[in-house]
This record gives sequence, C-alpha cells and structure tokens, in this order.
Amino acid sequence: MVAEPNVRLAIINAILRDIATKDYVDKRLREHEEKINKRIDDAAESINKRIDDLNKRIDDVNKRIDTLEKFLASSLIAIVVTLATTILLKFIP
Repeated sequence: MVAEPNVRLAIINAILRDIATKDYVDKRLREHEEKINKRIDDAAESINKRIDDLNKRIDDVNKRIDTLEKFLASSLIAIVVTLATTILLKFIP
C-alpha cells in the first residue's frame, strides 16, 4: 500500500467520488418510480377516455336499435291490419 498519507487520502477521495451512496441510489430510484407512475397514470387516463368514447358509441347504437325495433313493430302491425282488413272484406258482400 501507499505509505504517504496525502497520496493515500487523494486515492481514497478519488474512489469515494465514484462510489454511489445509498441516498443517491434511493433518489434515483424515486425519480424512476415517479416517471413510471406518471406513465402508468397517463396510460390509464388514455384508456379510460377511449372506454368512455366506446361506451358513448354503444349507447348510440342501442338507441338506433331501439328506434329500428319500434319501426319494425309498427310496420308489422300495419301489415297484419292490412291483411286482416283484406280477408274481412272478402267475407263482407
């Protein structure tokens, strides 16, 4: 080993500068956790927005289906009434 105290101190200081402290590692870990959590939150927000948009589209399709069902029901009633009237008119002189 080096016998000169100043040289030894200079070597130790140079080594200590290159060693990551626990505080430094914890700080960097927190920074990365924050970045990851922000990305997760952004992704969740985007997904929720898309789900809301899809739910609105599904509601619109359901309304159209309801309207179509009502139209078909009224058309079917009109056809049945027309057929019944035509049949009844054949029996009435």
